[in-house]
Amino acid sequence: MNIKAVVPIKLNNERFPNKNLEPLGGKPLCAYLLETLASIPEIKTYIYCSDERIVPYIPANTHFFKRSEKLDQFSVKRQEIVQAMVQDIEADIYVYAHVTNPFLTQATIHAAVDAVSKEDYDSAIGVVPYQKYIWYQNQPMNFDCENLLRTQDIEPIYMEMGLFVFRRDVALKNGSVYGEKRKLIPVPEMEAIDIDYREDLEFANLLLTQSLYRHGR
Repeated sequence: MNIKAVVPIKLNNERFPNKNLEPLGGKPLCAYLLETLASIPEIKTYIYCSDERIVPYIPANTHFFKRSEKLDQFSVKRQEIVQAMVQDIEADIYVYAHVTNPFLTQATIHAAVDAVSKEDYDSAIGVVPYQKYIWYQNQPMNFDCENLLRTQDIEPIYMEMGLFVFRRDVALKNGSVYGEKRKLIPVPEMEAIDIDYREDLEFANLLLTQSLYRHGR
């Protein structure tokens, strides 16, 4: 089965410019996920980026695909990127992941890939489960105000992180990464750390410095 990881990267980030090249623990942020993917031999990895400045940061066994610069516009949605990606890079199964999740591990990636390649799922989504009292638009989402359960008894709410695995036919429909038969892959909160702002990078650096998190494949 042809399994390819596609990592969309742009360098003109709106909230945190050039964040993907910023140093984290002594090496560029992008190096963490790229090195992890490069260490999985059954997956061929492509960097999907319009800017060739990323090339020196790509591991030796990872490929560069120069995508359209139109996909770097701030108004572009994920579906548009996925639609373009499946036309540019052909595979049976795609691993769609972001370098802004530097601590994503081999084990989590394998679990998501196995759900689609070996189990009867057409897509798998990395999620962080939360058993908290959640409010949305001033209304309780997952609990009853008149009958409060212990937090450990609350039905979990699942928040996406940056890992999606899906079959080609799922993406061909409309660029969605969500199939009809989805599997949620729980990811530890530490592993799902996402770098959106400089403060997130400073926090990740603190974790590495204090050895609170050890990056492992």
